[in-house]
Amino acid sequence: MSGTKKDDKNTGIVVKDGLISMDVQNTPIADIVSAVSKQLDKNYFLFNDLKGNTTLKVVDAPYDEFLKLLFNGTDLTFKKDGSVYLFGDRNLEGLRLSKLITLKNRTIEKIIDFIPAELKKGIELKVFEDMNGIIVSGSQPRINELEAFLRQIDVVVPMVHIEVIIADVRKSNSLSAGISMGLGTGTNTTGGSLLPDYNISLNSKSINNLISGINGFGVINLGNVTPNFYLNLKAMESNGILKLRSTPQIATLNGHEAKLSVGQTQYYLEVNNNLVNQANTQQNILQTQNWKAVNADLSVTIDPQVSGDEQITMTINVKQSSFTERVSNTAPPGTINRDFQSLVRVKNGEMIMLGGLEENQVNNSGSGLPLLSRIPILKWIFGNRTKSKSENKLTIFIKPTVIYN
Repeated sequence: MSGTKKDDKNTGIVVKDGLISMDVQNTPIADIVSAVSKQLDKNYFLFNDLKGNTTLKVVDAPYDEFLKLLFNGTDLTFKKDGSVYLFGDRNLEGLRLSKLITLKNRTIEKIIDFIPAELKKGIELKVFEDMNGIIVSGSQPRINELEAFLRQIDVVVPMVHIEVIIADVRKSNSLSAGISMGLGTGTNTTGGSLLPDYNISLNSKSINNLISGINGFGVINLGNVTPNFYLNLKAMESNGILKLRSTPQIATLNGHEAKLSVGQTQYYLEVNNNLVNQANTQQNILQTQNWKAVNADLSVTIDPQVSGDEQITMTINVKQSSFTERVSNTAPPGTINRDFQSLVRVKNGEMIMLGGLEENQVNNSGSGLPLLSRIPILKWIFGNRTKSKSENKLTIFIKPTVIYN
């Protein structure tokens, strides 16, 4: 409709070229709908009285947009059926809409828990797992708000590929003194290879620098490592400086926990003796034997959180248990437990090193002639003494990489 019109009640409503402008204060909603609809020659039907007043200022708004603004924050809504506009309360059946909203980039599981309570008001929600979506039923404006929110959170969740290298760094020394005597089996000839069995050329400086880092405590950021880093580790393992326990590669979604565990099981014999009373007052002992299992595991749990600038915050939990020697063949093995927890942040593709968990073993043994080997001075002549000390440090290298596709 062209030209300018004003309603008869002079409510401050102006319609020009099909666009609505108004500046009203505490005006009944029913009067506004009636005045504007009449000026635009719109057909409408009221399911019930449009109760309530509103204060609204709008300039050059189309009819549908004007109605959305007018009913926003109220219990009223509208629906267009052909050329007729239907007005009434949001919960009326004739004004309700049912729709399936599907997600493309994430699963529908638990998605309802993340929807704000205000967006759920006046809407029925039901998860439809087969279509990875939600069936919603309610008024059109409410559904539009909910759908806009779901589209905002329906983004690709990055995957984090985590490379883990678990190593034991060894440091040991041994002292043996005294004289040992016995019968020989002949002359031994020195043999073996002069160099360890690796076919790469590395200078000692790079290896020593890596050892110095491993001998430290806490967390060290190694940055973006080159292929030479892995060659250094192989060289150190060949030299007996460290032992690579495991080199797994795992992947998880952003914000989800990844866990790996390796270990072994040993068994010990458990014997139970029960006293049994017989009818003739004679007592017998009933013995039962059971084999019990004991586990020693190394478990690493990593929970990565990727920020917008591809900084990765990781909560890392490491637990390690290992067996020690048994006092007898059927006795339970001893265990040593080591664990730590760390919260670190690294850039995408950088490697960090966690270390500092130590395991120390000391051995002091001797042999020799009876009695004489126990006399303070003579024991070095008539006996042999060996003292050894070993130190193992659990060291873990972690390299997270963000994958979006």
